[in-house]
Amino acid sequence: MAFEQFKGKKFSEVKAQATTDKKEIYKKIPAKLRKGKEAKENGGFFDYKLLISKSNPNEGGDPNAVHLEQDPNTGETELFVTASILREMFLTYFQTTAGFPTSSFLQISQSFFSQIGEGLINMPAGELAGILGNPFAEGSIGSENEVIPPCTASFKFLLHPGVNDDNLVISNTSTNALYSTWLFDGLHKRLFKRQSTASNALTAAGLTPRSFSPNGFLYIQEDFEPVWSVAVNTTTGSVDEDIVGEDTGNGTHGHLFALTSSYSSSEDYGIISGSVLQVSGNINSPSAFLQGGRNYAGGSDESSGYFYQGDVKGFVSGEGEFGPGELNENSSRFQIKKFIYYPKNTLTVRSGSFLFIPEFSPSGNANGAVSALTQAATSTTLYYISGASHTSGAFTGSFCGNASKAVSGSHLWLDANLRTPASAGFYAIPGTNQVLAGFIGGVTRSFVIDPTDGGTSRDTVPRFSSKSIH
Repeated sequence: MAFEQFKGKKFSEVKAQATTDKKEIYKKIPAKLRKGKEAKENGGFFDYKLLISKSNPNEGGDPNAVHLEQDPNTGETELFVTASILREMFLTYFQTTAGFPTSSFLQISQSFFSQIGEGLINMPAGELAGILGNPFAEGSIGSENEVIPPCTASFKFLLHPGVNDDNLVISNTSTNALYSTWLFDGLHKRLFKRQSTASNALTAAGLTPRSFSPNGFLYIQEDFEPVWSVAVNTTTGSVDEDIVGEDTGNGTHGHLFALTSSYSSSEDYGIISGSVLQVSGNINSPSAFLQGGRNYAGGSDESSGYFYQGDVKGFVSGEGEFGPGELNENSSRFQIKKFIYYPKNTLTVRSGSFLFIPEFSPSGNANGAVSALTQAATSTTLYYISGASHTSGAFTGSFCGNASKAVSGSHLWLDANLRTPASAGFYAIPGTNQVLAGFIGGVTRSFVIDPTDGGTSRDTVPRFSSKSIH
């Protein structure tokens, strides 16, 4: 028999039993309810956004108003909500979603609320109404009988922050994902301490922290967000303790701030709108590999210009999947990727015109780029930071193709604000026999990202790696 652990049991009984497990609502509410035929957007009664708002303390909600239990053996769930939430869902459904004429709405709603609604009001104190659900049920995608497939994880940076403290814009290109969790490296000391204290208290009480890991805050999106962004701010001088905690020293600091709240609870501090997600640290402490200082385009050559970079990682989950901390974890993880930003109003942006040959094309090599000088080719303008003494105003790397040296060279952009990455390939300088190679993460070619390699951070912007003369 289906739903054996739930049928005929009140909320208080299900909550107390040892045969089912309490789960986060954004993780385990079935797709049929939140995205499928029973969802509001598909003509159903269930309003997932309303439920999240009513339960998220960051939005003034009460986390005790919603509770979800799961049968660990069958994956079946029962979602419990207050009478007021369920009444609001059905009232909206009758009034707007279902499309009933006024006369029918009045008749149907009166009948419903005089029977079921009355029963909801008269539930004993502390009891909640239950909604049964099953993962991978028919109608879990769209309004028909399709079943939602497993999710895949992928994302890209649509726009980097650039040179003017613009937003980092992220496109979540995952498929069939129901929610996402993101992690930015470089959590500031005070926020880390605050969340660490909350984490220790929850662990001691036998509870699992929602918004914290040993590596920093988990920025939780309880719904799938296809395009979203975080604010970037570079500040000169001391850092405001009320915003990011203790200062790391005088100098220029780079900060990433959340623009929206991460889903939280009454037990967990979580990220609120305006929380700092990453701090670059004091740029007066140079390092070859940032976290926390300058990165020079020329490795150690300050005349070539400098930049910051940060890492973004995380995971998505879909129907029936299990996130970190669960025994049968199988959520889909993002490849860790790097984004680039610069100290505001301190660098000179240069540009140059080139003839472009894509890296992976029949003519995608240095000789092909040279031959393009006399053939039809893509004329491209690149933007970059640089010292004026370098080729075409762009630093090309002192190693000129020596694969034993670290990657260096100017990052390549398609706009003067240094936000949109250029394509990897070969750039011939018109009127000369010179070709500059621009690769992503590699010296002699771009590094091809293995989607199964989730533990290594990868570049996302091409850099001039070498110059050749033909």
